[in-house]
Amino acid sequence: MNVKKRNDSKGNVSSRIYERITRDPVAREAYSTQRELVELGRCLREARTQLLATQAQVAKKAGMTQAELSRLENGLLPNGVMYSTLAQLCRALGR
Repeated sequence: MNVKKRNDSKGNVSSRIYERITRDPVAREAYSTQRELVELGRCLREARTQLLATQAQVAKKAGMTQAELSRLENGLLPNGVMYSTLAQLCRALGR
């Protein structure tokens, strides 16, 4: 069985990804959604750290696990986030 080795440099891979995002509407939408989740996570982390609270403290107050909050702060929720979860977090963060 012949397996072809790919010899892609990081620059070449990122340019192929960029090309796909610019020409494929589905890829563009997925990229946009992921960027929004990452930005949301950054905002949540900033609000939490301003309160000098740990993830465990905020998660408990919001009725979620620390692992779930961590994934949310890192933009790693593949299915996005529910409005009710955001509302619980806002209350827990005093926002």
